[in-house]
Amino acid sequence: MSTASLNSCPQLPISLLLKVCLRPNPPKIVFYALVEACQDAWDEQSESGTTSLALSGIVYSDLLRAAVQLEEFEIFKEVAKKRSMKDTAPVAFFTWLREWVGYDDNEAALRFKRIRVGLRYCLPSCFDDLFAAIEAFVPLEGSGSSCPTIAQFAQSELCSRAQQAEPSHLSKSDGRALVKSARYFGNTGFFISEDMLIISGSVVKILSLCYDDPEVIFGFVFQIQQDGIKGIPQEEAALISHSVAADLLKNAKPGEWRPRPVIESLFTKGSPEERSAVKSEDIAEFLSIFLEANPEDDGLVWEFLSSLIQTLPDLNLRQLTSLWIPFLSALTNILASNSIPFTDPVYQKLYLTFITKLVDNFVGHEPPEISGNVRATKSAHKNTKARKQWYERRVEAVALLKTFDQSHLKSLLGSKYDKLFRMQHLTVAKPPPLQRPLKHLAGAANQTSAGPRRGAKRKAKQMN
Repeated sequence: MSTASLNSCPQLPISLLLKVCLRPNPPKIVFYALVEACQDAWDEQSESGTTSLALSGIVYSDLLRAAVQLEEFEIFKEVAKKRSMKDTAPVAFFTWLREWVGYDDNEAALRFKRIRVGLRYCLPSCFDDLFAAIEAFVPLEGSGSSCPTIAQFAQSELCSRAQQAEPSHLSKSDGRALVKSARYFGNTGFFISEDMLIISGSVVKILSLCYDDPEVIFGFVFQIQQDGIKGIPQEEAALISHSVAADLLKNAKPGEWRPRPVIESLFTKGSPEERSAVKSEDIAEFLSIFLEANPEDDGLVWEFLSSLIQTLPDLNLRQLTSLWIPFLSALTNILASNSIPFTDPVYQKLYLTFITKLVDNFVGHEPPEISGNVRATKSAHKNTKARKQWYERRVEAVALLKTFDQSHLKSLLGSKYDKLFRMQHLTVAKPPPLQRPLKHLAGAANQTSAGPRRGAKRKAKQMN
C-alpha cells in the first residue's frame, strides 16, 4: 500500500482492509497489506507529530484482533507496542480476547502463552483502565473457570503497575481502582505487611506521594468505606483508611486546591492545576467519613481547617466562591450530625473569616451613583456598568449564603449574622428626597410675600 494513497484518503484503505481481515479465514495477503498501511500511517504520525485519524483506539484493537485470529503473534506483539495514552484498546477487546483464550485450563494456558508478551504491551497504562481490562480478561465471577496461569499473570501485572505508578498520572478513579484490584484478587499485600501491624503496602506508599492530588486519596477512602478490603477484617481496613486520611489532613495544602471545572479538558492531564483540582462535595464527604469513624480525632480536622484559615489571604475569588463557600455550606450538616457544637471557637472563626471575605472582598462596596448632567458621558457609562456588576455579585453572594442552614449559620456567625447577610453596610447611603411644600401652605406663603391687591388702598380710604 503506497503512502500517497494513504495520504489522499487516510481512513478508507485501513477501514476496508480491516473489514476483510475480521471475516472468517481472510487471505493473509490482505492482512499484510493492512499492517503495511498502518505502519505507513504510524511513520507519518511520527514525522508530523500529529495523530492520524486512521489509527484510533478501535482501529488499534481491531488490528490486534485480526493478528490473533490469524495467529500472527509476532505481528500482534509489534502492533501492541504501538499503544499510546490516547489510542488504547477498549475493554471490549479484552473481553473478546478472553473468549478466544477459552476456559479449558490446559488449552487456555497454551493459548495465553502465545499472546502473553504482546498482551503486556497493549494493557492500558492508566491504573483505572488497567483494572477494567484485567477484570474483563480474568473474570472471576460468572460462567467459566479462571485459569491459574492467567490469574497469576493478572495479579502480577496489577502489583507491578501499582509499585511503578507515577503519582502525577493518578486520578480519583485510580484511587478507587487500587482498592477494587486488591479486593478482586484478595491481595492484602497491597496494603499491609505480613505481620498485619505495619501499614506499608505498595498502595499506601503510592498514596503518601499524592498529597498534592487529594482526589486520589478521596477515591481510595470512599472505596474502602463502600466495600472494605477483601481478605482484611473491616476494623483493619478502617485503620488503613484512617491512616491514609490522617496523613492527608496533616500534609495537605488546602490553599493550593482548585475547584474542578465542569469541562475536564480545560486542564492538562497530570498538570499541577489538574492534580490540585477537587470538588467541594468530595472534601465534605471525606471529612464526614473521617469524623464519623474517628470522632476523637477531630483535632486533625481542626488543624486542617486552621491551615485553611491561614491561607485565606492568598485564595482567589474563584476558589472562595466555587470551592470553599460551598464546602462550608455542606460542613454545617456534618458538624451537626457529629454533635460538634457550633459554639466551638475554631469553627466560628472559620465561618466568620470566610463569609466576611465573601461579603467585603467579593461583593465589595456599592459604587456611588453619578448624578447631574453627565449621564451621557463615558464616566457615567462606566459607573452604570460597575453598579450593575456590583448588584450581580451581591445577588450571587446572597444565593450562596442561602444554601446554608440559616439556623446553623446564625449560631456560627453570632451577632454578625444580620450585618453579613443583609450587607447594608456595603450600600451607598441615599440622601432623603427633597420635601415639597403643601399646596395650601404654598398659597398662604405666596399671599404673604405679595403686596396688597390692586384697589385695596382705595377701598380702605373710602371706608375712612
